[in-house]
Amino acid sequence: MPEVTRIWAPGTIARNQQAGSEFLLPFEEKALSDQYGFAGGFATSFKIAAGKDIWVHFPFQAPVSLPGAPELYLAETCLLFETKNGAEIGWVTAHHGGVQRIELTPRLQLLTGRHVDGLDDINIFKLQPRVKLSYGLQMCVFVRAPEADGEISFYGAGISLWDEA
Repeated sequence: MPEVTRIWAPGTIARNQQAGSEFLLPFEEKALSDQYGFAGGFATSFKIAAGKDIWVHFPFQAPVSLPGAPELYLAETCLLFETKNGAEIGWVTAHHGGVQRIELTPRLQLLTGRHVDGLDDINIFKLQPRVKLSYGLQMCVFVRAPEADGEISFYGAGISLWDEA
């Protein structure tokens, strides 16, 4: 069987790149949520100021191939999320090996709605061709609130690794 493993990162591992009241507002009045979002229970949630965008990153502890072992290939990624009040995902990418960006969705192909109960056509991203893993992998999500203060919650992200291209 070519699939080797699936790796899941809980939503509470999500890390925002932009912080502070210029970009984020308090989420449900939780302390420091305007700096780091609010990580609680199953998700990390952000309230994004109107007219602003943020990047949210999901780092993965991806295995690397040892000499003599099969090479590993990234076959797909997935993201469980929910948008509210006009927030929208505007781009999903993966970064591999430091500076290699892999586009998972076209830029400004907007993703919205509730996608938290499993995988569907909106929240699973298949790679063709598959990408050979060397080291370092993270999923990067560009989120925007173009017209009004918007909210997004991340419930987790995952990857599927295969032993063939």
